[in-house]
Amino acid sequence: MITVIGYILTTLGFGGLAYSLFTVNTNKRYSWTSPFSSFEKTIIAVAIISFIILLVGIIMVIFSFVKKKNEDKLNSLKNLGNNNKCPNCGLNVTAGINECPRCHQKLNNIDGGFYNGKNNY
Repeated sequence: MITVIGYILTTLGFGGLAYSLFTVNTNKRYSWTSPFSSFEKTIIAVAIISFIILLVGIIMVIFSFVKKKNEDKLNSLKNLGNNNKCPNCGLNVTAGINECPRCHQKLNNIDGGFYNGKNNY
């Protein structure tokens, strides 16, 4: 969920920043030098806010990837003694669960291993 929000914020920030820069470059009615008119102040404020939103979106996307990587490492450390892996995606899973948390593959526990209903040989 954080990744999706990060992508949305990144897109909105990039769009607002592009709009601001496009307006500054194409609007020849204004000098874009101090003292600024109210329109120029508005466009500058949109550019600053869009840049901040862009940075927050990028940070959220990076954070979600780092978090996922650390969760996978933690999951493998928790199941160090187990060889229970999802046959579909290879995620280490705890014994006794019926569905893989990553790919939602139905799991059937047979003799300490998992069987997904397919012949895996």
